[in-house]
Order: sequence, then C-alpha cells, then structure tokens
Amino acid sequence: MSSRILKLTISKFRGIQELEWLPSEGMNFILGGGDTGKTTVLEAVDLLFSPSTSFNVSETDYWMRDTATSFVIEAVVRLGNEIDINTQSNMAYPWHWDGKEAVVPDNNEENGENNEVYRVRFTANYRKRQRRH
Repeated sequence: MSSRILKLTISKFRGIQELEWLPSEGMNFILGGGDTGKTTVLEAVDLLFSPSTSFNVSETDYWMRDTATSFVIEAVVRLGNEIDINTQSNMAYPWHWDGKEAVVPDNNEENGENNEVYRVRFTANYRKRQRRH
C-alpha cells in the first residue's frame, strides 16, 4: 500500500473560497483554464507536506485579501507501508477513515481493512506588525 491523500479541504486560501476534494485512487488530474486555482491546489498540498517550505504568509494568501479571517488547508492521509510513524518520539494516534471522513476510532472495531488515517492541518492567522514608538 502506498501513501495517498484521501480528502483535501481548502478554505479561504488565495482564490479558493471553499474546496473539498476526495481524490480517486491512482492518478488524478487537475484541469481548468488559466487563473482558476490549479496551482493554488498544488501549492496548498506543498504547504502541508514539504519539510523545507519557507512559506511567508501575506495578505494575498487570504480569500479576497480578508486578513481578519483565517485560511485553513487540511488533508486526511493514509500512510503507506514505507512510512513507519511508530518510530517517532511523540506517538501520533491515527483516526479511522469511513469513506468520506476521518473519525475517532472505535476500540471495539474489528475490521480487517487498514483504515488508519492521519489529519494534517495548516492554519494561518494574519497579524500586522505593530510599530514601536
């Protein structure tokens, strides 16, 4: 099994007011005309998963430049066999995937299917720098 994004949610990030996407298994395409948000979706995924992102939030990253409202990028991911999260010093407890949402696992659940997932979220709140007099 390989790692994959099961659900991507983008709220008020750049030109995307609200997006909820459940990518299909396998290859997915993002198609559209110019300036429709294709690159924004890819940059949102990069922001979540790139270990070396040096992202500086500016007012243009907010929907309609409304810096009073936070933007949120969230993904529910299933980690593949090549990822051994159990070796991390701070143990992360997985959620379970019900086909549409990440849900708190039921300890009594006995399902042979691997339905352990993790939620990854980036939230930005804009704060103007105040001048000192």
